[in-house]
Amino acid sequence: MFNKIFKTFASCAAFILASSSFAGTLAQEQVQLKQYQNEIAELSSVNGDIAQNITELEQDIAKLNKKMPAIESSYLEQQKALKEAEETAKNNPSSSTEGKAKNASFKFYLAERKYKKLDNNIAQAEQQLSEMQVALASNKKQIEQNKSRIVISDEYIKKLQYDQKNQLQASEAAKSRRQQELQRVQQDQLAAEKEIEALKEQLRLAELKAQNTAKQVAQPKARPAFPDAVVEEAAPVAAVVPDVVKQSPTLITDRDEASKALEALDQRVAADNSRSKKINKILHIKTYSNNELIKQSSHTMKYLSNDQYRAKAQVRPGTNKLIIGSNSWTVEIPSEDKRDNYYFILDNREAAKPEFKAYNSSLVK
Repeated sequence: MFNKIFKTFASCAAFILASSSFAGTLAQEQVQLKQYQNEIAELSSVNGDIAQNITELEQDIAKLNKKMPAIESSYLEQQKALKEAEETAKNNPSSSTEGKAKNASFKFYLAERKYKKLDNNIAQAEQQLSEMQVALASNKKQIEQNKSRIVISDEYIKKLQYDQKNQLQASEAAKSRRQQELQRVQQDQLAAEKEIEALKEQLRLAELKAQNTAKQVAQPKARPAFPDAVVEEAAPVAAVVPDVVKQSPTLITDRDEASKALEALDQRVAADNSRSKKINKILHIKTYSNNELIKQSSHTMKYLSNDQYRAKAQVRPGTNKLIIGSNSWTVEIPSEDKRDNYYFILDNREAAKPEFKAYNSSLVK
Protein backbone atom coordinates (compact mmCIF):
# COMPACT_ATOMS: atom_id res chain seq x y z
CA MET A 1 0.00 0.00 0.00
CA PHE A 2 2.79 2.44 0.93
CA ASN A 3 4.58 1.62 -2.37
CA LYS A 4 1.43 2.71 -4.23
CA ILE A 5 1.40 6.01 -2.32
CA PHE A 6 5.09 6.64 -3.09
CA LYS A 7 4.64 5.88 -6.81
CA THR A 8 1.60 8.17 -7.04
CA PHE A 9 3.41 11.10 -5.41
CA ALA A 10 6.48 10.47 -7.60
CA SER A 11 4.33 10.67 -10.74
CA CYS A 12 2.76 13.93 -9.58
CA ALA A 13 6.19 15.40 -8.77
CA ALA A 14 7.53 14.45 -12.20
CA PHE A 15 4.56 16.12 -13.90
CA ILE A 16 5.00 19.30 -11.85
CA LEU A 17 8.74 19.46 -12.64
CA ALA A 18 8.13 19.00 -16.36
CA SER A 19 5.47 21.74 -16.40
CA SER A 20 7.62 24.19 -14.43
CA SER A 21 10.59 23.57 -16.73
CA PHE A 22 8.45 24.29 -19.78
CA ALA A 23 7.05 27.45 -18.19
CA GLY A 24 10.56 28.55 -17.24
CA THR A 25 11.77 28.28 -20.85
CA LEU A 26 8.81 30.30 -22.10
CA ALA A 27 9.26 32.97 -19.41
CA GLN A 28 12.97 33.26 -20.19
CA GLU A 29 12.26 33.74 -23.89
CA GLN A 30 9.65 36.40 -23.11
CA VAL A 31 12.16 38.23 -20.90
CA GLN A 32 14.72 38.10 -23.74
CA LEU A 33 12.15 39.48 -26.17
CA LYS A 34 11.41 42.36 -23.79
CA GLN A 35 15.13 43.09 -23.52
CA TYR A 36 15.40 43.36 -27.32
CA GLN A 37 12.44 45.75 -27.39
CA ASN A 38 13.85 47.89 -24.56
CA GLU A 39 17.25 48.03 -26.26
CA ILE A 40 15.64 49.22 -29.50
CA ALA A 41 13.79 51.95 -27.56
CA GLU A 42 17.01 53.01 -25.83
CA LEU A 43 19.00 53.02 -29.08
CA SER A 44 16.28 55.02 -30.83
CA SER A 45 16.39 57.62 -28.05
CA VAL A 46 20.19 57.82 -28.25
CA ASN A 47 20.02 58.11 -32.04
CA GLY A 48 17.69 61.09 -31.67
CA ASP A 49 20.32 62.86 -29.57
CA ILE A 50 23.07 61.89 -32.00
CA ALA A 51 21.07 63.12 -35.00
CA GLN A 52 20.48 66.46 -33.30
CA ASN A 53 24.20 66.76 -32.50
CA ILE A 54 25.08 65.90 -36.10
CA THR A 55 22.77 68.64 -37.37
CA GLU A 56 24.34 71.20 -35.01
CA LEU A 57 27.87 70.12 -35.95
CA GLU A 58 27.11 70.35 -39.67
CA GLN A 59 25.75 73.87 -39.15
CA ASP A 60 28.86 74.86 -37.15
CA ILE A 61 31.17 73.42 -39.81
CA ALA A 62 29.30 75.29 -42.54
CA LYS A 63 29.68 78.56 -40.63
CA LEU A 64 33.40 77.95 -40.07
CA ASN A 65 33.99 77.02 -43.72
CA LYS A 66 32.18 80.18 -44.75
CA LYS A 67 34.73 82.24 -42.80
CA MET A 68 37.72 80.37 -44.19
CA PRO A 69 38.13 82.05 -47.66
CA ALA A 70 38.44 85.58 -46.22
CA ILE A 71 40.75 84.51 -43.40
CA GLU A 72 42.90 82.41 -45.74
CA SER A 73 43.11 85.29 -48.22
CA SER A 74 44.19 87.68 -45.47
CA TYR A 75 46.77 85.14 -44.32
CA LEU A 76 48.26 84.84 -47.83
CA GLU A 77 48.26 88.63 -48.33
CA GLN A 78 50.07 89.24 -45.04
CA GLN A 79 52.54 86.50 -45.93
CA LYS A 80 53.25 88.18 -49.26
CA ALA A 81 53.51 91.64 -47.64
CA LEU A 82 55.96 90.31 -45.06
CA LYS A 83 58.14 88.77 -47.74
CA GLU A 84 58.21 92.05 -49.71
CA ALA A 85 58.96 94.13 -46.58
CA GLU A 86 61.80 91.81 -45.56
CA GLU A 87 63.22 91.95 -49.11
CA THR A 88 63.07 95.77 -49.09
CA ALA A 89 64.74 95.99 -45.66
CA LYS A 90 67.46 93.65 -46.87
CA ASN A 91 68.17 95.63 -50.04
CA ASN A 92 67.70 99.11 -48.52
CA PRO A 93 68.44 98.82 -44.80
CA SER A 94 67.17 101.77 -42.79
CA SER A 95 65.14 102.44 -39.68
CA SER A 96 62.08 103.03 -41.87
CA THR A 97 62.34 99.78 -43.85
CA GLU A 98 63.16 97.79 -40.72
CA GLY A 99 60.12 99.26 -38.93
CA LYS A 100 57.90 98.35 -41.88
CA ALA A 101 59.31 94.81 -41.83
CA LYS A 102 58.56 94.43 -38.10
CA ASN A 103 55.06 95.81 -38.61
CA ALA A 104 54.47 93.38 -41.50
CA SER A 105 55.83 90.52 -39.37
CA PHE A 106 53.37 91.29 -36.53
CA LYS A 107 50.42 91.51 -38.94
CA PHE A 108 51.43 88.19 -40.48
CA TYR A 109 51.66 86.62 -37.00
CA LEU A 110 48.08 87.70 -36.22
CA ALA A 111 46.75 86.51 -39.59
CA GLU A 112 48.57 83.18 -39.30
CA ARG A 113 47.28 82.61 -35.75
CA LYS A 114 43.71 83.36 -36.80
CA TYR A 115 44.01 81.07 -39.84
CA LYS A 116 45.45 78.14 -37.86
CA LYS A 117 42.86 78.52 -35.10
CA LEU A 118 40.00 78.41 -37.61
CA ASP A 119 41.56 75.46 -39.44
CA ASN A 120 41.98 73.57 -36.14
CA ASN A 121 38.36 74.27 -35.12
CA ILE A 122 37.14 72.92 -38.46
CA ALA A 123 39.27 69.76 -38.07
CA GLN A 124 37.96 69.12 -34.54
CA ALA A 125 34.35 69.64 -35.58
CA GLU A 126 34.76 67.31 -38.56
CA GLN A 127 36.31 64.66 -36.30
CA GLN A 128 33.38 64.92 -33.87
CA LEU A 129 30.97 64.72 -36.81
CA SER A 130 32.69 61.56 -38.04
CA GLU A 131 32.44 59.97 -34.59
CA MET A 132 28.75 60.86 -34.35
CA GLN A 133 28.06 59.41 -37.80
CA VAL A 134 29.88 56.17 -36.93
CA ALA A 135 27.95 55.88 -33.65
CA LEU A 136 24.65 56.54 -35.44
CA ALA A 137 25.38 53.92 -38.10
CA SER A 138 26.43 51.38 -35.45
CA ASN A 139 23.26 51.96 -33.44
CA LYS A 140 21.08 51.66 -36.53
CA LYS A 141 22.75 48.36 -37.37
CA GLN A 142 22.14 47.13 -33.82
CA ILE A 143 18.47 48.13 -34.09
CA GLU A 144 18.06 46.16 -37.32
CA GLN A 145 19.74 43.13 -35.73
CA ASN A 146 17.42 43.34 -32.73
CA LYS A 147 14.39 43.61 -35.02
CA SER A 148 15.47 40.37 -36.70
CA ARG A 149 15.96 38.76 -33.30
CA ILE A 150 12.50 39.92 -32.22
CA VAL A 151 10.92 38.22 -35.23
CA ILE A 152 12.74 34.96 -34.45
CA SER A 153 12.00 35.20 -30.73
CA ASP A 154 8.31 35.96 -31.34
CA GLU A 155 7.97 32.90 -33.58
CA TYR A 156 9.72 30.75 -30.98
CA ILE A 157 7.41 32.02 -28.21
CA LYS A 158 4.36 31.15 -30.31
CA LYS A 159 5.75 27.64 -30.82
CA LEU A 160 6.41 27.24 -27.09
CA GLN A 161 2.88 28.39 -26.27
CA TYR A 162 1.43 25.98 -28.83
CA ASP A 163 3.52 23.07 -27.50
CA GLN A 164 2.59 23.97 -23.92
CA LYS A 165 -1.10 23.96 -24.78
CA ASN A 166 -0.81 20.54 -26.45
CA GLN A 167 1.17 19.18 -23.52
CA LEU A 168 -1.47 20.34 -21.04
CA GLN A 169 -4.26 18.79 -23.08
CA ALA A 170 -2.36 15.49 -23.41
CA SER A 171 -1.66 15.42 -19.66
CA GLU A 172 -5.27 16.04 -18.58
CA ALA A 173 -6.37 12.41 -18.94
CA ALA A 174 -3.27 11.10 -17.18
CA LYS A 175 -3.77 13.63 -14.39
CA SER A 176 -7.37 12.41 -13.90
CA ARG A 177 -6.20 8.80 -13.67
CA ARG A 178 -3.54 9.71 -11.13
CA GLN A 179 -6.11 11.53 -9.01
CA GLN A 180 -8.41 8.48 -9.01
CA GLU A 181 -5.52 6.23 -8.05
CA LEU A 182 -4.54 8.61 -5.28
CA GLN A 183 -8.11 8.57 -3.91
CA ARG A 184 -8.09 4.75 -3.82
CA VAL A 185 -4.76 4.77 -2.01
CA GLN A 186 -6.07 7.31 0.49
CA GLN A 187 -9.17 5.18 1.13
CA ASP A 188 -6.98 2.11 1.76
CA GLN A 189 -4.79 4.14 4.07
CA LEU A 190 -7.85 5.43 5.99
CA ALA A 191 -9.15 1.88 6.48
CA ALA A 192 -5.77 0.76 7.78
CA GLU A 193 -5.61 3.72 10.19
CA LYS A 194 -9.09 2.85 11.55
CA GLU A 195 -7.99 -0.73 12.14
CA ILE A 196 -4.91 0.47 14.00
CA GLU A 197 -7.01 2.85 16.13
CA ALA A 198 -9.36 -0.04 17.08
CA LEU A 199 -6.39 -2.14 18.22
CA LYS A 200 -5.05 0.79 20.24
CA GLU A 201 -8.45 1.22 21.95
CA GLN A 202 -8.52 -2.44 22.91
CA LEU A 203 -5.04 -2.16 24.40
CA ARG A 204 -6.00 1.00 26.30
CA LEU A 205 -9.05 -0.67 27.86
CA ALA A 206 -6.96 -3.65 28.96
CA GLU A 207 -4.39 -1.40 30.61
CA LEU A 208 -7.15 0.61 32.34
CA LYS A 209 -8.67 -2.54 33.77
CA ALA A 210 -5.30 -3.58 35.21
CA GLN A 211 -4.71 -0.14 36.76
CA ASN A 212 -8.05 -0.22 38.62
CA THR A 213 -6.78 -3.09 40.75
CA ALA A 214 -3.99 -0.93 42.18
CA LYS A 215 -4.14 2.09 44.51
CA GLN A 216 -4.09 5.32 42.57
CA VAL A 217 -1.88 8.05 44.01
CA ALA A 218 -2.88 11.62 43.19
CA GLN A 219 -0.06 13.62 41.76
CA PRO A 220 0.38 17.15 43.19
CA LYS A 221 -0.15 19.94 40.78
CA ALA A 222 2.93 21.77 39.73
CA ARG A 223 3.27 25.25 41.16
CA PRO A 224 5.60 28.03 40.24
CA ALA A 225 8.52 28.32 42.66
CA PHE A 226 8.06 32.08 42.91
CA PRO A 227 4.44 32.98 42.09
CA ASP A 228 4.92 36.68 42.74
CA ALA A 229 8.10 37.00 40.70
CA VAL A 230 7.99 39.56 37.96
CA VAL A 231 10.06 38.99 34.84
CA GLU A 232 11.37 42.19 33.38
CA GLU A 233 11.41 42.50 29.64
CA ALA A 234 14.81 43.03 28.07
CA ALA A 235 15.35 46.50 26.75
CA PRO A 236 15.33 46.66 22.94
CA VAL A 237 18.75 46.73 21.37
CA ALA A 238 19.37 49.90 19.40
CA ALA A 239 19.72 49.28 15.70
CA VAL A 240 23.17 49.88 14.30
CA VAL A 241 23.03 52.42 11.50
CA PRO A 242 25.71 51.83 8.88
CA ASP A 243 27.95 54.71 7.84
CA VAL A 244 27.04 56.44 4.64
CA VAL A 245 29.40 55.40 1.85
CA LYS A 246 31.06 58.50 0.43
CA GLN A 247 31.57 58.85 -3.30
CA SER A 248 35.10 59.07 -4.67
CA PRO A 249 36.13 62.49 -6.05
CA THR A 250 35.13 63.05 -9.66
CA LEU A 251 38.32 64.87 -10.75
CA ILE A 252 41.68 63.13 -10.23
CA THR A 253 44.75 65.37 -10.24
CA ASP A 254 47.32 63.03 -8.65
CA ARG A 255 49.42 60.73 -10.85
CA ASP A 256 49.25 57.80 -8.40
CA GLU A 257 45.48 58.13 -8.03
CA ALA A 258 45.11 58.16 -11.82
CA SER A 259 47.21 54.99 -12.11
CA LYS A 260 45.10 53.30 -9.43
CA ALA A 261 41.89 54.32 -11.21
CA LEU A 262 43.17 52.89 -14.50
CA GLU A 263 44.31 49.67 -12.79
CA ALA A 264 40.93 49.31 -11.05
CA LEU A 265 39.18 49.79 -14.42
CA ASP A 266 41.28 47.01 -15.99
CA GLN A 267 40.45 44.69 -13.09
CA ARG A 268 36.72 45.33 -13.35
CA VAL A 269 36.79 44.71 -17.09
CA ALA A 270 38.83 41.51 -16.70
CA ALA A 271 36.45 40.21 -14.00
CA ASP A 272 33.55 39.97 -16.48
CA ASN A 273 33.50 36.55 -18.18
CA SER A 274 30.04 36.93 -19.72
CA ARG A 275 31.37 38.84 -22.76
CA SER A 276 27.96 40.49 -23.08
CA LYS A 277 27.76 43.41 -25.48
CA LYS A 278 26.06 46.71 -24.71
CA ILE A 279 25.67 49.93 -26.63
CA ASN A 280 28.07 52.83 -26.26
CA LYS A 281 26.98 55.93 -24.35
CA ILE A 282 27.22 59.60 -25.36
CA LEU A 283 29.16 62.05 -23.17
CA HIS A 284 28.05 65.67 -23.52
CA ILE A 285 30.53 68.31 -22.29
CA LYS A 286 29.37 71.89 -21.66
CA THR A 287 31.98 74.51 -20.69
CA TYR A 288 30.95 77.68 -18.86
CA SER A 289 32.71 80.96 -18.16
CA ASN A 290 31.05 83.37 -15.73
CA ASN A 291 27.89 81.21 -15.90
CA GLU A 292 27.79 81.62 -19.70
CA LEU A 293 27.99 78.62 -22.03
CA ILE A 294 31.04 79.06 -24.27
CA LYS A 295 31.59 75.54 -25.65
CA GLN A 296 29.74 72.25 -25.95
CA SER A 297 30.67 68.97 -27.57
CA SER A 298 29.61 65.31 -27.65
CA HIS A 299 31.81 62.23 -27.50
CA THR A 300 31.37 58.47 -27.64
CA MET A 301 31.92 56.55 -24.37
CA LYS A 302 33.03 53.13 -25.56
CA TYR A 303 31.61 50.11 -23.74
CA LEU A 304 34.45 47.91 -22.46
CA SER A 305 32.78 45.18 -20.37
CA ASN A 306 31.16 44.67 -16.96
CA ASP A 307 29.21 47.99 -17.31
CA GLN A 308 32.48 49.97 -17.72
CA TYR A 309 32.75 52.86 -20.21
CA ARG A 310 35.67 55.10 -21.25
CA ALA A 311 36.09 58.19 -23.42
CA LYS A 312 38.90 60.59 -24.37
CA ALA A 313 38.11 64.22 -25.12
CA GLN A 314 39.73 67.65 -25.22
CA VAL A 315 38.48 70.00 -22.48
CA ARG A 316 38.80 73.69 -21.67
CA PRO A 317 39.73 75.19 -18.29
CA GLY A 318 36.90 76.30 -16.04
CA THR A 319 33.52 74.89 -15.11
CA ASN A 320 32.64 71.81 -17.18
CA LYS A 321 29.28 70.06 -16.93
CA LEU A 322 29.48 66.39 -17.93
CA ILE A 323 26.18 64.76 -18.97
CA ILE A 324 25.46 61.07 -19.65
CA GLY A 325 21.77 60.30 -20.09
CA SER A 326 19.93 61.50 -16.96
CA ASN A 327 23.13 61.79 -14.87
CA SER A 328 25.39 64.84 -14.69
CA TRP A 329 28.58 65.89 -12.89
CA THR A 330 30.32 69.26 -12.62
CA VAL A 331 34.10 69.56 -12.46
CA GLU A 332 36.49 72.50 -12.38
CA ILE A 333 39.29 71.98 -14.91
CA PRO A 334 42.51 73.73 -13.73
CA SER A 335 43.56 76.82 -15.67
CA GLU A 336 46.91 75.27 -16.60
CA ASP A 337 45.15 72.42 -18.48
CA LYS A 338 44.50 74.40 -21.64
CA ARG A 339 42.81 72.22 -24.27
CA ASP A 340 44.37 69.11 -22.72
CA ASN A 341 43.04 65.64 -23.44
CA TYR A 342 41.18 64.05 -20.53
CA TYR A 343 40.13 60.46 -19.89
CA PHE A 344 36.62 59.88 -18.56
CA ILE A 345 35.66 56.60 -16.82
CA LEU A 346 32.09 55.54 -16.01
CA ASP A 347 31.38 52.63 -13.61
CA ASN A 348 27.71 51.83 -14.27
CA ARG A 349 27.43 48.56 -12.33
CA GLU A 350 25.00 50.35 -10.00
CA ALA A 351 22.85 52.20 -12.52
CA ALA A 352 21.05 54.15 -9.79
CA LYS A 353 24.39 55.35 -8.36
CA PRO A 354 27.03 55.38 -11.13
CA GLU A 355 30.63 56.41 -10.42
CA PHE A 356 32.28 58.87 -12.79
CA LYS A 357 35.96 59.88 -12.79
CA ALA A 358 38.09 62.15 -14.94
CA TYR A 359 41.84 62.79 -15.16
CA ASN A 360 44.37 64.45 -17.46
CA SER A 361 45.85 61.99 -19.95
CA SER A 362 49.33 63.26 -19.08
CA LEU A 363 49.01 61.70 -15.61
CA VAL A 364 49.15 58.17 -17.06
CA LYS A 365 51.73 57.20 -19.64
